[in-house]
Amino acid sequence: MGTCGLNLNCQLDWIEKHLEGL
Repeated sequence: MGTCGLNLNCQLDWIEKHLEGL
């Protein structure tokens, strides 16, 4: 997911940014 690998905090930030674009 994204380019964060197992970095959960980074994944959550990536998800939030992605959801804002919906």
